[in-house]
Amino acid sequence: AVWRLLHDGTGRPPGRACVEDVLDDLVAGRDGRHNLPEGFHLLLRGGAIHLVPPARARAEAPHQPALPFPGFEAGEELPLDPGQRLELPGVANLPDGRAIEAEIVSVGAAAEVPSQAHEVELDPGEGPTEVRSLTVRWARPGDRFHGLGGPGSRPLGRFLSDAGVPVEERTRIPLVFADDELIWVAGLRPSERRRVRAGTARRLRLRLLGGAPAEARPPRREAAADGLFGDVS
Repeated sequence: AVWRLLHDGTGRPPGRACVEDVLDDLVAGRDGRHNLPEGFHLLLRGGAIHLVPPARARAEAPHQPALPFPGFEAGEELPLDPGQRLELPGVANLPDGRAIEAEIVSVGAAAEVPSQAHEVELDPGEGPTEVRSLTVRWARPGDRFHGLGGPGSRPLGRFLSDAGVPVEERTRIPLVFADDELIWVAGLRPSERRRVRAGTARRLRLRLLGGAPAEARPPRREAAADGLFGDVS
């Protein structure tokens, strides 16, 4: 099965040593990267196999970043810069087929707070702290985040690393900002500052719709060698 995957994906039969190395990593549950003929390489991440084409193949098909390979090279971005406005209420459609929905809802003061990864409720604030404008974009170097329950603000790359998100998937996670404040790393965690507290009856509800976001996985055993947020301080 591994031989067929590599042969059909790259157009060249892999050597026995290459197949055996890949199998050894799969059996041991190790994350890793294997170089293949013609500039292809294979990424093993959290039990998933991603066959990544060479840079020249991606450049020839900039509007089809997901075909024919399910994985992405670290740092390769879909267009969403400088950001997409998210109205209240409204929906922001992402380039990868997903969408983020936002609305202000009124609930009972004792209403439970959703705990699903794809739906959160936050405190929209009042007066000068009230959320009035939302923006959705991908991660950039220099972004910081104070996640729910965290001790304080820290580099977003460090948060994603601790959450077990592989380096090559970190530019695939939608981020929701209220002005310059990162309030939700979609599918992972809302911000501490906007958490719903006792008696909060007016709430900002955010939903991630469509395909599943990058899945948090056990932290990698190896240090990232390259890619956006691969080296954070």
